[in-house]
Amino acid sequence: RCCFLSQPNWDRKHGAVFVFKKSASWPSTQSYTITNNAGLPSERFGTAVGVTADGNTILVGAEVENSSGVNAGSVVLCEWSGSTWGVGPGTYAADSVAGDYFGNSLSLSGDGAYAVVGAYRDASMHGTCSFYRF
Repeated sequence: RCCFLSQPNWDRKHGAVFVFKKSASWPSTQSYTITNNAGLPSERFGTAVGVTADGNTILVGAEVENSSGVNAGSVVLCEWSGSTWGVGPGTYAADSVAGDYFGNSLSLSGDGAYAVVGAYRDASMHGTCSFYRF
């Protein structure tokens, strides 16, 4: 139904996810641009993207988002309402600190009930993953 193209370096590294709707011909035209309006330049929104099976929910990583410290990172859940994409608040690792790069990698289950999010420099630079149930 849709194709999601992430571009974490778009607009001064603020980042975005571009949505292309399925059409009779390919390439289709861009339908939507999802950005984290609450974010700041250089957060790299779109570092990683997970999509549910129906394409109505995506989880987007912003590995250098700074709310919990410089380059701590976050993930944002975005949902299709039928007419527009809603961008939820950021989710941060429970032990988030500067330099974690949380949201660098992630996976979202097909039904959107579970997610795994990586932080490649967490825990003394060994990396960790966090599991979430929504």
